[in-house]
Amino acid sequence: MGTVAYLDLDDTIKPTHGYAKQGVGYGYNKVKGLNALIATLSTPLAAPVIAATRLRRGGVNSVRGADSFAAEAIRTARACGVAGMLIVRADSAYYAADVIVACRALDDR
Repeated sequence: MGTVAYLDLDDTIKPTHGYAKQGVGYGYNKVKGLNALIATLSTPLAAPVIAATRLRRGGVNSVRGADSFAAEAIRTARACGVAGMLIVRADSAYYAADVIVACRALDDR
């Protein structure tokens, strides 16, 4: 039995300046920038590491594409040697049926 591991799903907006950047848009917080999904993996004994990232267009809904992103991050965590319980944490924007189904399909809660 392995140790418990935590997979945290979240999005962030990196502010940008100028007009020459591709994929820049105004996000939910009205900041012009690049929108990225980030999954971090940690254990009680290890510092968080980035397990997966995905760059998205500026003004998209947080849950868009989160189901496949969660599945990708879970597969990466398992490939990195997480053999015990994997707890997926996310903010309220990710509590959608598609994300839950993707996590349960890989036998994680």
